[in-house]
Amino acid sequence: MELVGPERARELIKAETIASDRAAEERQGDIRRLNAVLVAAREELRALRGAAEQTRRLALARQNEISRVSEPDPRLTNSQLVAGLQAEAADFSLKNRQFETSASQVEQRIGEATGALAKIDLQFRTNLTRDLAIAEQEIAALKEELASAGRIADQISLRGGNDSTSQMPLEIVRQTGGLPRNITAEPTTMLQPGDVVHVRAPAQRVGTSSAGSRP
Repeated sequence: MELVGPERARELIKAETIASDRAAEERQGDIRRLNAVLVAAREELRALRGAAEQTRRLALARQNEISRVSEPDPRLTNSQLVAGLQAEAADFSLKNRQFETSASQVEQRIGEATGALAKIDLQFRTNLTRDLAIAEQEIAALKEELASAGRIADQISLRGGNDSTSQMPLEIVRQTGGLPRNITAEPTTMLQPGDVVHVRAPAQRVGTSSAGSRP
């Protein structure tokens, strides 16, 4: 069984909390950015759709006007007026196609942003499920360690506090100069940040007996 000193435990918890908060902040930042993209893109799409519809109607109106002013006898038709209307109709039709193309591009951006949001949500749910599974495993392992520690404590209590065999061997692994160093410790030895304590149950003494045979 391995125990980590309280200072080291606090450092680990603090580091994990900072990393978790940073990841959550980054995720929220991405969500805000994508939502802003969606809002702007939808406004742009609405304007483009309106402009496309307006140019379509104007082009259609010019075509209807051409039909109205055209006479069965081409010689009676005002060719200059018809040419002007045709030019306007062509211009409005071109603008309509441009607006429709731009609208399609904006729709693509909306789809990409929506997909990115869905991916972030899926990743968050996946990570949450994974973290919950890890937490459950760690809780189960901790319960087992606590149960093991309880059994060891019961053994010590049964043997008596003054019996030398009741002393649990303690060993501290301490990082010194970047290298691990094993230190024999007592229950009252002060821990330093980063210390790892190894607690081992004492070896059981096995007694043997023999019975003499009767002659």
